[in-house]
Amino acid sequence: MGDHPPLSYIGPDGFMKWRGKPEVQEVSRRGRSAVGAEEVWALGVRETGTDLA
Repeated sequence: MGDHPPLSYIGPDGFMKWRGKPEVQEVSRRGRSAVGAEEVWALGVRETGTDLA
């Protein structure tokens, strides 16, 4: 796909971003949230029983 900055978000470029060709997109404020990241990590630990931290 080419060179992209680390942690780039690639998604569809079409109507309402539901389908289309891949393009680099801006990550939402919620997606950049440290609290959200901790919640996702906790969910992964709880569901898999594995903590890599």
